[in-house]
Amino acid sequence: MFPFIPPVVVLGLATLSLGGQLASSSWRNSQIALSQEERVGIAGAAVDVAVSMLNKDYQFGGLAWGVPGDLYSQMADFDIASNQTKYKDTLTQLYFPHALTLRANFSDEFVSHIRLDYGLSYGHAAIRAYAAYKDPVFLEYAVQSWWFGRSYTLADADVSSGKTEAKEFTIEEQCQGISMTGGTFHNTLPNDPELNALSTGHWFTLSALLGEATSDPMYLTAAIQAQNFLYAHLMNVLNQVQDSISGRANDSCSLSNIIEPYNSGLMIEGLAVLYSISGNATIQTLLNDILEAAISSTSWQGSNGVIATGGCQKPVHKTGDLNLVRGLTAAYTRNATAPDLRDDLEKYIAVQFNAVVDLATENNSNIYGASWLGPPSSVFSGTNQTTALSALIGAISLRNASETAVPTIQPSQTSPLQTSASSSVSSHSSRKATIIGAIIGSLAIVAAAVGVWVARRRWILSRRISPSMGPLNSSSPTTTAVTPFSNASMSVSIGTASKATGRRAETRYSTHKPGVASMAHTAGAQSRQRSEVARVDPPVQRALPPPLPTEELVRMLNERLQGHQWNDGEAPPEYPD
Repeated sequence: MFPFIPPVVVLGLATLSLGGQLASSSWRNSQIALSQEERVGIAGAAVDVAVSMLNKDYQFGGLAWGVPGDLYSQMADFDIASNQTKYKDTLTQLYFPHALTLRANFSDEFVSHIRLDYGLSYGHAAIRAYAAYKDPVFLEYAVQSWWFGRSYTLADADVSSGKTEAKEFTIEEQCQGISMTGGTFHNTLPNDPELNALSTGHWFTLSALLGEATSDPMYLTAAIQAQNFLYAHLMNVLNQVQDSISGRANDSCSLSNIIEPYNSGLMIEGLAVLYSISGNATIQTLLNDILEAAISSTSWQGSNGVIATGGCQKPVHKTGDLNLVRGLTAAYTRNATAPDLRDDLEKYIAVQFNAVVDLATENNSNIYGASWLGPPSSVFSGTNQTTALSALIGAISLRNASETAVPTIQPSQTSPLQTSASSSVSSHSSRKATIIGAIIGSLAIVAAAVGVWVARRRWILSRRISPSMGPLNSSSPTTTAVTPFSNASMSVSIGTASKATGRRAETRYSTHKPGVASMAHTAGAQSRQRSEVARVDPPVQRALPPPLPTEELVRMLNERLQGHQWNDGEAPPEYPD
């Protein structure tokens, strides 16, 4: 007679057999029907409309300084995705040179209130243009933007001394024993202490992309420090990236727990770049966690899977999200996720593309509205257009129903214009076949579990009968000791929310972070008020590989990029004073 196995165990085993299938049957149109040529045409027409609406300064009149920077990125991304150089001369000869005449380093120290993400958007555009065209002038532009961001990003020297030239207050050295190194301030106001995910995320991606392009450990170190900061201080129990934390001493590490999709998107993009140049499994694990949380979150989408964020009052006021889709596209084109997530990721991007094409525009106007659920708008908005372009360009690399392989950017690929086909992927199976397969797989696992139970039972009985055997000793599972976070360790872990406590159950990979935010978040709830959130030490469940120091990861990335061994006495360079 088979032993009784609790239903919850069987259910858990069945869930395991399903793998990472996050795609839902309720998602709106998750298949791509249009050919790649048709998708290139749609995206190109939308880019051309946006370009035609720029004023004499190549800006969108009345809109934020950062919006044209996003468009410049998309022009380069379009050329990468479509394997052409359509916008090279325009970006080289007109847009970037003129932007520098408007604001040095793509910002302006004499303007009282400059958001860091606005200026860094031009750096992102420049490094993507460099990836597309290999013109060194774009690399110079990206470096200029990076140094502007560096002035407002906390380095080790800033937090240890408690001061930075950019701000007129004492810097908080640690929050909950974790270094504040790597955080980027929200703006240039000398008395604003906010270190936010939007600025830090832009800094993270720019640093990672520069590290990829140059192999310079200075940029790689900056990227790792930014990733550490985002994970240690701003990730919540649901693997979502929160808004901001105060960097001012005596503010009690005040935390804003607002959740926005763009913050997760920026972290996904940065992690995808780091993984693609290193192949590090720890980075991929963190990427998978944040990606799963992003595409399954009910904070910014309904059961149809279409991104609809903001607009608290009416659904019509909710919009898509540029940075989330751009981050997901980076993870997809770089083939940076676990294999069982890739299909879900492809479907999710397809949902956004189909919604934008079907519901956000009409009459072949190539003008797109704010809401990806409709109604469409005949009035052009640079913000709405660039937001929609993230989905239009992101879908270029997807398979359609008749294709079996897609071009992907491989790790450490030297030229984004050189693509290689991924191995053939089996076509989407029907939901019925999936269910049948899940049942068969579950039964097989249950049968194996029964066999193990029977064998163990017999072994225990045999030990009890044998007089030469002493009593069996049982011991509780060992746990990893939690020590204070050090910037010399890579901050990556897997987190799951405990139903009993609401705390983040940590699977420790290589961080010494003693605690994370333990907010009383529930799926679908989204706070719009800034508030302080208490932090607690999470339970550590099992020991994993030893910490990977930042210096060692930088060494590994550098060797992978340059193809030679690092000198033993060579350390990552310090930031200049």
